[in-house]
Amino acid sequence: MKWSGPRALALLFAAAGAVALFDSVSLAVQEQARTNDGRVVSGVVTSRYRIEGMVTAWVVDYRFPCRAYRGGCSGRDFVSDELWSRLRTGAAVNVRQAEGETTTARLDANPQIGTALAKTALACLLFVVACVTSGHLRLRRAKNPTDVVAAA
Repeated sequence: MKWSGPRALALLFAAAGAVALFDSVSLAVQEQARTNDGRVVSGVVTSRYRIEGMVTAWVVDYRFPCRAYRGGCSGRDFVSDELWSRLRTGAAVNVRQAEGETTTARLDANPQIGTALAKTALACLLFVVACVTSGHLRLRRAKNPTDVVAAA
């Protein structure tokens, strides 16, 4: 089997899609456990900042008590503008952890199911690009309705 440019590129897209799908499923399972079997602990916001570029991102860093470390654990969430503007450095914040989680968590007001769905959509897009690149999926132009009528 010869690994030509398009075949190698298709394999690269498929591998990237597999990684994105695995990541999205892992996040969805973790989010399900946090939502259904999780517990909420009190944490504190340690910093908040904006990252500006092509897209603005709002980031919140926080600390919370955890079983793994005596001094507590820390987390970082990318949050909505609305949630970011409500939080202040030093303020108490609710942090949600799944029953089996020892070092990771998320802000209770920042569910991750939307992120998991976005990662799944990205994985599907990468799989489609891999199929198109490999030649297994051919995109065709839609027929012009006037051509169909003229042929009849």
